[in-house]
Amino acid sequence: MGKLTQPPPPQTRMLIIPVLGATEERLVTIAGKSSNYEALKRAMAGVFDEPFEHVAVLFEGNRRDMFVGETSSINGRHIRNIRGTAIYRNNALTREPGLDPESIPAISGPVVLFPDRIVWT
Repeated sequence: MGKLTQPPPPQTRMLIIPVLGATEERLVTIAGKSSNYEALKRAMAGVFDEPFEHVAVLFEGNRRDMFVGETSSINGRHIRNIRGTAIYRNNALTREPGLDPESIPAISGPVVLFPDRIVWT
């Protein structure tokens, strides 16, 4: 009887949204339904010039995971990421449409978004 092989873990779409320039799409392997910190770290290697942090966002009507530089909005090294800021603010503005968007912090520096599924729990 032959040895059964496990199918490879599914690939997940990851969007790298720079401050300027085109969004880059990559397919990465993040195993399982729960967070896999080491796999995420490998997938995002080279995107950030500082430690990253997780933020839950509302993207296209679904809760999704976005990662940003840990101090990029306060250390003055990066400029505002307009697209990343809009994604970050969307949840609050959807709940409270009259809210002033500038009352919500902005995102600076590059952003990584997982648009198709939750990768961090």
